[in-house]
Amino acid sequence: MGQPEAVLISHWGPPQSSYETGDVKFLSWQNQRNIPIAGVAPTYSTSCVGTNCTTTSYGGSPGYNLSMRCTVIMTVEGGIVKSWRWQGNDCKA
Repeated sequence: MGQPEAVLISHWGPPQSSYETGDVKFLSWQNQRNIPIAGVAPTYSTSCVGTNCTTTSYGGSPGYNLSMRCTVIMTVEGGIVKSWRWQGNDCKA
């Protein structure tokens, strides 16, 4: 905070997107990744009465991809970084 925009760009690299209104700029950087989450196999129970057997399955769930993302937005006024904010489920301090 309080540094020139050029210092921000030298540390973070060029932003993926920007928006300007008057002398205020909003610069944003995004990252996204997917984490594969393994499914859980069902459990089975077999019960027999004489020669008649019944198998029952319980639970289980399919696997899926968990989408992780973070967007950081820096506000630059008059060429100076004034504030920042983040949104997403994969942002780190």
